[in-house]
Amino acid sequence: MPVGETVSSAIANAYFQGTGITAVSDIYPALITITGLSTSVSGWAASTAVTSGTTTIVEDIGGVYCIFKASGTFTGGTTGTSNPFTSQTCFSEGMTVTDNGGTWTEQSIVIRGGTFVEASGGNYARQTYASTSTNFTLSVDSNNREKVVNAVVFYFTPSGAAATAAFGWGAGVAYMSASTAGNILFWIIFSNPTYITSGSTPQLPASGDSIAVG
Repeated sequence: MPVGETVSSAIANAYFQGTGITAVSDIYPALITITGLSTSVSGWAASTAVTSGTTTIVEDIGGVYCIFKASGTFTGGTTGTSNPFTSQTCFSEGMTVTDNGGTWTEQSIVIRGGTFVEASGGNYARQTYASTSTNFTLSVDSNNREKVVNAVVFYFTPSGAAATAAFGWGAGVAYMSASTAGNILFWIIFSNPTYITSGSTPQLPASGDSIAVG
């Protein structure tokens, strides 16, 4: 799970400047959304309509999922006929991939700085979860990376009510320091984005890696 600039700076200051880390009492999960190529395609697809600003999720050979954002002019307004990502092994922050005249740029750097498209409207609101072992568990994954996992269901509407408008593709969760705005602490991009429609109840199941809709 990548960390935001606030956390990485606090760790560096603690180790090299002797500055203590201030505990955060509450965490506010924010739903990261992407446009996808359509309401049925959240990844890459050949010969599919695309415009500058479109965001999509792609997996690298190591099983890491990243958000890429389109820019420039795609010939004929579509993606190419062959997947430009298959020639890439491991994605790096901010890397670019060309596709039928257009460009896809990996978004980890901007997300790390706290810039991402968050769900809005339709009864969406960040909910409050105390920073306790009841709500979060810590572990180390197979690559010796620290992993933060939600131990309870996280909701993205008050009291788990239904969305009153479509949120689009639920692509990940950013753990924020405040109920609005605030600093990004950690984030995760899902392996299996879910398109959230009006009337569904978006939630992150305990130990989940994708959004479920009730």
